[in-house]
Amino acid sequence: MPGSNNDINVLEASTLFSDLAQGITPPVHYTICGKEYDTGYYLADDVELAFGVLQSRFAIVASPAWSWRKNDLHYIMKACIIMHNMIIEDRRDLSAPIQDAMEAPTPDVEMVVNDENASFQEFLVRY
Repeated sequence: MPGSNNDINVLEASTLFSDLAQGITPPVHYTICGKEYDTGYYLADDVELAFGVLQSRFAIVASPAWSWRKNDLHYIMKACIIMHNMIIEDRRDLSAPIQDAMEAPTPDVEMVVNDENASFQEFLVRY
């Protein structure tokens, strides 16, 4: 949103999130593309941040998009997201040790039986 401020002081001063946590929401009603909605939503900076990362990495995302068809933009963005994820995956530490799943060793249990009848009686009492 233009002019929005995500400063922590603004968030702490607002009752919006504390009300939301208690299930209290302001009444809303709006229409998008002819469809009516009565539930609110909150905009976050995550989309803007993610788009900024893609813009800094891929010139095609940073350039104006008005000349592109919507379908082409879809494929361009999808390809850039996939390539970004591939770059991140490629940069991970390949020298880090890989641990295979290991089963726990079987415990070494030693039973000491002095009197078999007493031990059997204790077993019956327990179970």
